[in-house]
Amino acid sequence: VGTLLAACNQVGKKISDQRIVVVGSGSAGCGIASMIRKAMLEDGLSEEAARERFFMIDKVGLLHDGLENLRDFQQPLVQPKEALANWDGGDGKTFSLLETIRNARPDILIGVSGVPGLFTEPVVRAMTEGCAPHRPIIFPLSNPTARVEGEPKNIMEWSNNTAIIATGTAFPPTEVVEQTSKLTKVVRTHLHTQCNNSYIFPGIGLACKVVEATRVTDGMLMAADRALAC
Repeated sequence: VGTLLAACNQVGKKISDQRIVVVGSGSAGCGIASMIRKAMLEDGLSEEAARERFFMIDKVGLLHDGLENLRDFQQPLVQPKEALANWDGGDGKTFSLLETIRNARPDILIGVSGVPGLFTEPVVRAMTEGCAPHRPIIFPLSNPTARVEGEPKNIMEWSNNTAIIATGTAFPPTEVVEQTSKLTKVVRTHLHTQCNNSYIFPGIGLACKVVEATRVTDGMLMAADRALAC
């Protein structure tokens, strides 16, 4: 969440103004979405307004309250089925990732699916077009590298070098040629943040020891996230 808040600062929009697609609706994906929702509530959104900003994708497609066998932790995050009535596409039951992006026009795409290559060129281009003039925020967080949803160098190319990217495992920087002439070439190097909650654990652990805290609350984690994003 701290990395995501920092990305929101880069595009000049609050987290509560963002529309978010999370691909992978297990405990990890729903846990991430729940913490993002808490940040939205802190910014003043209602429970209903925050829920409307999430689009959870599972192996069946977009999750909504008309589907059977939803798990308890998924239910607070799914879309109302009636909200999708005027969407284009679909198979009669739900919508694919690409269809969801084209209809919802999200600002943020997070992957915790473990499905390699899921962030295809059409998906990234649809993201880029849908959130223009702002930059798309795309976080392929699955690891190891063999299971990542998309490689940064491809995401940069398909987003016309505009995407803000963080990954769950380390990737080399992407070099983008911005200008060339007979004598010179201007190259910009884009660093891709490795977004992993393990980086914040030492600081939280030390702080808990210093103040002799007996438990770690969601509020403490959110405060750490916001401090990290500054």
